[in-house]
Amino acid sequence: MSEDLSTRPTIEIVLERVNALGEVVNSIRDDIKSFGEEIRGDFKDFREEIRGEVTGFREENKLFRAGVELSIDRIESMTNMTRSEMLAMRMDFREIRAHIKQTA
Repeated sequence: MSEDLSTRPTIEIVLERVNALGEVVNSIRDDIKSFGEEIRGDFKDFREEIRGEVTGFREENKLFRAGVELSIDRIESMTNMTRSEMLAMRMDFREIRAHIKQTA
């Protein structure tokens, strides 16, 4: 029976081992918790960075559209001026042709 007592762990040893295991589990739980908080913080920073990029893209897009609209307005203006000049030249040509017919 004394052999049994020396090889079998006592209740105190078992409890010490359980408590040590509990400390390891608590340490792992704390590590996981801090890792989760770190990931949430990184994700929040990343989300804010993306929002900033999207906002910047929207502003650049507005400026680009305004520039395109301005260019289209200029092209339309030049087209109208060119058409007006062409119509004026047509009228001049008709007047010249009518004058030549009268003199001939």
